[in-house]
Amino acid sequence: MKEKTLEKIVFIIAIISFFYCVIPRIINIYSFKVTGAIFELLSLPMLASFFCLPVIAALFWIKNRFSFRTLHAYSLFLSILTLILLFNS
Repeated sequence: MKEKTLEKIVFIIAIISFFYCVIPRIINIYSFKVTGAIFELLSLPMLASFFCLPVIAALFWIKNRFSFRTLHAYSLFLSILTLILLFNS
């Protein structure tokens, strides 16, 4: 897989996991049965991404010699911010 494609995929997963952590703080997910069910079904994959994504982003960022020109640095920072939000609730 190309490096740019992988970079975009990791960044998009970081954004999705960030919004997965932020949206329940803003709105009531369980007000509708369908959204609550979807939220519960996605809880285990998102939990895995919360902890695996910072490691993956850090490894790719190190591989790119700590360059801020890649999306891996921003994926790492967004993942760390997500973990901070997750543990401060």
